[in-house]
Amino acid sequence: IRAKTCLFDTCFRPPGVSNCDRRPMSDDTKEPLFTAPIAAFVLPGVILAVLAFEFTLSNQGLAALFDAWGLNPLLIRQGRGELLLSYAFLHGSLLQAVLNALTLLIFSVPLVRAFGRGGWGFVSLFMLFAVTSVAAGLAFCMVHLHDNVTVIGASAAASGIMGAAVRLPWRGEATKVMPFASPQVLALSALVAGFHLLSLLTHREGPVTMAWESHLAAYVIGLVIISPWLRLFHRRYFTII
Repeated sequence: IRAKTCLFDTCFRPPGVSNCDRRPMSDDTKEPLFTAPIAAFVLPGVILAVLAFEFTLSNQGLAALFDAWGLNPLLIRQGRGELLLSYAFLHGSLLQAVLNALTLLIFSVPLVRAFGRGGWGFVSLFMLFAVTSVAAGLAFCMVHLHDNVTVIGASAAASGIMGAAVRLPWRGEATKVMPFASPQVLALSALVAGFHLLSLLTHREGPVTMAWESHLAAYVIGLVIISPWLRLFHRRYFTII
């Protein structure tokens, strides 16, 4: 066997074979930007399934659902700790649910690749989602401790997933956690901070329209927690450098 140089790269073939059907080496080594593992679809699917259930309810039934399972600081003070997670699966509109589902889907991909694509990988992803949801809910309740206001939606928990995912490589095999000062972490963090700062500055007195404090808290927790999370739960899947 001898080496010949074809149009694309060095192609090894037996003597006498003139055609080379090998693709360019650069194409072989490239991975599509978005190839979502099945586990990444589960949480978005649950959110859309709950939304479909909401569509079957009357206005009174929907209001009762939100009052019973939405996050309310007064109810948390009364011991309703389960609301710190349940609120994340409720949404008030199709647009809100779809945007949160898409955000979760996109930013779950690098996490599932790092955690592993089996059952334990999804369990770990759900645990991280739950941790960021609870942390975001607690942050909201601390700011609105005496307010009788109910919030719903997965946007805060999705911010936590986003914060964790931005520190992971998005192409190829994950082998390290990006430092806080890496360009992709700084860029997304600046966008997130700027967006919520603008929301805070433009917020008018009255009902709470956006729980900016819970979004920022969850994002920061995601940034910080991903490295110890991987060291603790996924050393066999992910090597921290």
